[in-house]
Amino acid sequence: MPTRLSHPRRCRSCCLRPTWWRWASCWRICSPWAGGRGGAGLYNLKRKPMQQPEPQAARPTLRKQLTVIARVVVSLALVGVLIWRIDFAKMAEFWQRADRALLLAALLLQLGGVAISAWKWWQLIRIQDPTLPYRWSLRTYFLGSFASNFLPTMVGGDAVRVLSLTQRTKRPGPAIASVLVERVSGFVVLTVIGWVGLLSSWALFDPAPELRLSALLALAVATSGIAAAISSPWTLGWLEKLPIPDVLRWRSRLGSFSRSLREAAADTRTLLVLLGISVLYQCSWVMVNILVCSALGLPIPWLVVGMIVPLSDIFGLVPIFWNSLGAREGVYIALLGVLGIPSEAAMAFSLMIFIIRLIASLPGGLLMARGSRGDQTVAEQPQP
Repeated sequence: MPTRLSHPRRCRSCCLRPTWWRWASCWRICSPWAGGRGGAGLYNLKRKPMQQPEPQAARPTLRKQLTVIARVVVSLALVGVLIWRIDFAKMAEFWQRADRALLLAALLLQLGGVAISAWKWWQLIRIQDPTLPYRWSLRTYFLGSFASNFLPTMVGGDAVRVLSLTQRTKRPGPAIASVLVERVSGFVVLTVIGWVGLLSSWALFDPAPELRLSALLALAVATSGIAAAISSPWTLGWLEKLPIPDVLRWRSRLGSFSRSLREAAADTRTLLVLLGISVLYQCSWVMVNILVCSALGLPIPWLVVGMIVPLSDIFGLVPIFWNSLGAREGVYIALLGVLGIPSEAAMAFSLMIFIIRLIASLPGGLLMARGSRGDQTVAEQPQP
């Protein structure tokens, strides 16, 4: 006589079995903890495979929301103070006399830079899912750019990309690591450009040695951070034991980054492609600044622009600024003032760069609105 086995969610197809190992098979299939549906049995498992639950985005806490609000307030307050200390009418004159063709070229080049960045990220995410097309990577990158520039919340551009990739691959760790590796590879090239610009224009800053020292220290700190990140696959265990506060959850992020970097380092071709694309993007980003500088008619050497761009991005990483706003304007005014550039011209230069970045991210807003309308249309369809 077969024995009836007692366990939660008995099913009609495999509840009566003569041997104990068949009960184990029934448990794996029909148990609610295993993702099955009670009463379904083997027949329903073949018709409707079990699906993994999609990851849910964590809601930002009140502390994080207040932190973001504080960063926005600090950035806007600093920009307001800088504008208050200069002649706004003179700054507007630089915008009125600007070469519209060069500004349009800078905008198009900035849009091309987004496409280049999406291409670089695509090289990494193809390792996780070879079926992901470049079109998806470009769309997600534009969505992230729009979120970073127009949605001052904790869901920034990197978080948008991580969540989108996690929903596709169901692997949050590698998704985070892909974004980190993509960022660090670009930061390596940007820091090298900063060193070249600083050493090439060393004598130009003899009248202000304190500014030159500040630039030197900033690049040194950036280089140290890059060295720590690149050596993390070998020094991760030692770094985690140091009594350093876990600011911005650097331990978990560094661990994900080190694992992804180890995978990328194993594939020399992918690593070289990433560095090559990073050089292409960072050169295009510096060229955007040069085009805006030429459009405003400012006599700034190209090597100086190549030094100012990395420094403004490095200072913008300090977690008191929103989207580098305020840090970029302060760096431009301080360093260009040594060359005799008026504060009004430097302010017009930096704000025009910010405006171009905002306009270049608008396609992400259109994609976001289109996606929302599509979701609403699907929700309004009658269910069978």
